[in-house]
Amino acid sequence: MDRFKFDKSLYRHSIIVFLDLLGFKHVVEQTPEVIGPLLYELKNQADMFLNDQAEMFYKDIQVSIFSDSIFMTIPTSKITTINEISYVFGVVKSLQQSILIEENPRWLSRGYITKGTCYHKDDIIYGEGYIKALQKEHSHHDPKVIVDASIANEYVDKLDAEIKKHNSRLVVERQDKGTILQALNELEDMRGHIRSIDGGPYFIDYLNRLDKRPRVQMMKNEAMKTLLEIIEFSKKKTKDFSTEVGVSEKYIWLTRYASDSLQKLQN
Repeated sequence: MDRFKFDKSLYRHSIIVFLDLLGFKHVVEQTPEVIGPLLYELKNQADMFLNDQAEMFYKDIQVSIFSDSIFMTIPTSKITTINEISYVFGVVKSLQQSILIEENPRWLSRGYITKGTCYHKDDIIYGEGYIKALQKEHSHHDPKVIVDASIANEYVDKLDAEIKKHNSRLVVERQDKGTILQALNELEDMRGHIRSIDGGPYFIDYLNRLDKRPRVQMMKNEAMKTLLEIIEFSKKKTKDFSTEVGVSEKYIWLTRYASDSLQKLQN
């Protein structure tokens, strides 16, 4: 009997996450011994987050790693509220934070999150949604994971509506003020998973509120110190790759993004 078997029911409409580790070729050539542990760490980290919520829709999430690429798929039929998509954003955000902050060497990442039909089982993945994610990821340059407008706009609209509703309740339901404020804080945290700069596409805001990283105890001053370290790191890399415009531009963007994140945290 064949060990692996095709299941046609799994070719379905899904959210597809594609995360690409940048600079992979250089690290493989220079220090290949760090690659294996890193990829297993990322696989285990994603699995840990998703298994925490296995009683809900998360058991249907598939995660595969091929060389420098991480793929995650979630059937859209399993996503019934903004909480589920927020959780997916949170997992991607945590992965980006981990490889940039905790790994040595630090890694930049880029990717795309979209919708489409896709088959994903036993590390076999194909479909028009998968192809779209690949094409879109290659079409942008900066080290960020862009969220397709079809997902981001709906997410932001629903969150803004919920925030507005809870703010209105604050005026009327004074007895439940504590509960409403807690709900507002949670909604604002969910809203902070993605952002847009100057009207551009939404992307995973992976340097936003590092003092609120899940599973990582970090005070505000420690988060500020971490952002300063990222800024110095990216400035140094900009100089190191000054003759390679395509690479240096990525670090220039990271310097600006980290500086903006630091200013927001200070305020």
